[in-house]
Amino acid sequence: MNTIVNNIKQRLSLREPLSEALEVVAKLIEKLTLKKPEGDTAYEAYLKEQLGLAQEVCPHCKNFERNFPSFAFSIATGIGKTRLMGACIAYLYLKKGIRHFFILAPNLTLYEKLIRDFGDTSYEKYVFKGLSEFVHNTPRVITGDNYNSAYSLFSSQEIQINIFNIAKFNSENRGGAPRMRRLAECIGQSYFDYLASLDDLVILMDEAHRYHADASKKAINELRPILGLEMTATPTDEKGKALLKIKGETYTSTDFDNIVDIIFKQNGIEHIDDSIQKEVRDAMDKAMGYKMQQNAYKMCSLEEQMICVLISTSMKLEDIYNVIKAR
Repeated sequence: MNTIVNNIKQRLSLREPLSEALEVVAKLIEKLTLKKPEGDTAYEAYLKEQLGLAQEVCPHCKNFERNFPSFAFSIATGIGKTRLMGACIAYLYLKKGIRHFFILAPNLTLYEKLIRDFGDTSYEKYVFKGLSEFVHNTPRVITGDNYNSAYSLFSSQEIQINIFNIAKFNSENRGGAPRMRRLAECIGQSYFDYLASLDDLVILMDEAHRYHADASKKAINELRPILGLEMTATPTDEKGKALLKIKGETYTSTDFDNIVDIIFKQNGIEHIDDSIQKEVRDAMDKAMGYKMQQNAYKMCSLEEQMICVLISTSMKLEDIYNVIKAR
């Protein structure tokens, strides 16, 4: 029994999916070396070794899709991705003494929300509320707006949580490099290079499916963290295609498009097939009646697609709905 995991689960009141995700993180952390390889040429062998260790916990893990060990967690919207990030940070600090974290936000709205969630101890949704170890060692939150002034205040013993918007992190500014990549006289290097030099940097990506574009992926790889934890309600493959796991098999949005095309042809979506069982025909009649009122006999509603997939496969209705949403 992992007492640290259980303590975090109880103190943060993690829901079941989040508790399960934290348990997986804990098992992975015990397997991985959590150290950077020495020299650039050693990275390929290092990633291969780490993948083998990760597969002992997650046999279905085929590759990291980044230049460092990184794992994506499919967490439904509203379940608490931010709380899971906080739980992972707490565990990494309490179990392994890791103190440097980098949280990437996809837009300004989430960027500002994350700053409050992790930085405002009086906020009712403060992520670490209930963890006594974080009362006397409150993490310092460094943002894309204050990192130059905050650096001079760093303590070697404090937990540092960097929160950056992807635009500030990656975009060019008036034709030049992003500001965080420019030389900062106070530290003798750019803040980006400072982060990349840390030997215990862990990156957490909110809505991680947004960071598979070449420029974003390259910038994230250049940080060279020891570990990546990706949170998303829309997991994707390395080309940005949406992924969904049904009964142990992984499907992309392209797979689903092909499935729908075949099912439409097989079942004649434009009319009712009398060979279909009565309850399905009744549901299709109802869907068709509504569709006729709305779109003049056009048959292509979400309900109809779900019914047709249900006819031709043994998928559960919830799985079908999630697949369609991922299109």
